[in-house]
Amino acid sequence: MSGPPAPLFYVQASAAAGMGHLARSAAVLETLCAQGHDARVWLRADEQGHALARMRGLPLVETPHAAGACVVIDAMSVPEADAALLARFDRRILISPVCDRADIATDVLVRSVSDRLRAQLAPGCRVTCDPRFAYATAAGLTPRKMGYDGPLSVGICLSGGAGQQPVDGLVRAAAGVAGVTDIFVIAPERPQPGEAGPALHWQAFSNDAWDFFAGCNVFVGGDGLMIAEAVAQGLPCLSITRPEALFKNRAFIEAGCIECCFHGDMPETALAAWLSNRPGLAEMHRAALAADASAGARALADHIARTSKQEEG
Repeated sequence: MSGPPAPLFYVQASAAAGMGHLARSAAVLETLCAQGHDARVWLRADEQGHALARMRGLPLVETPHAAGACVVIDAMSVPEADAALLARFDRRILISPVCDRADIATDVLVRSVSDRLRAQLAPGCRVTCDPRFAYATAAGLTPRKMGYDGPLSVGICLSGGAGQQPVDGLVRAAAGVAGVTDIFVIAPERPQPGEAGPALHWQAFSNDAWDFFAGCNVFVGGDGLMIAEAVAQGLPCLSITRPEALFKNRAFIEAGCIECCFHGDMPETALAAWLSNRPGLAEMHRAALAADASAGARALADHIARTSKQEEG
């Protein structure tokens, strides 16, 4: 009797962008391997990406010489030579909602799909949208019941990428809100908070961000997987994003777990107002707890396993 299919993961990650893709694929792969799937990773990454892969103990392979039965694609920009090889796999499962070669996918498994992505898909491509897929990296994160009448400890991480915008203005805005006692920041450059205020804690990069943010009771992020990880812990979230990226976290917006504001549209003012609305933070906290993220942490891996076994046609 043959064993379960052995999907290959094609993943991109670098200091500039894509570390969330690697974290997601690593979490999914760990679940699949625990289920008996002999999955491997074809990694397109710089040294920082390879360092994270080593830390997670990912089973890496060199560029494959031949296509196989199934490949899982978690990337943003796929070089033409790679796309040509990927297109030869029997089943090509795309789990990145922002990939520029969605046209080669036979299946798309994402938490939400944009019109732009849908327009790229080939006829016959099967699309599955499930908000639970956002929680792929949330296994082991525990929801915490918190109150919002007392001190606020603010976590800020707009992106794991080296090219993110400075967060000095956000730090100063948070520092000016009554009741903020600590600000934890992950950003390439140490923020300049201005006048004396709340305690500032800073790291340039972290492979274990939630250990660093463990004491936070509110979170300010971009639009990537850290938003879902924060919601999984019950944290009210402010997502600083772009209009074209709102689709990523539509389910969280509709559930009342997060609020959004846009880059270039005075996010500092939005942050100060958000932190000052204590009843609003408490309501978002209740909504996040009700989301029950623990039930969704395995959803993406389970769906990949089922999809990889299906026959074409």
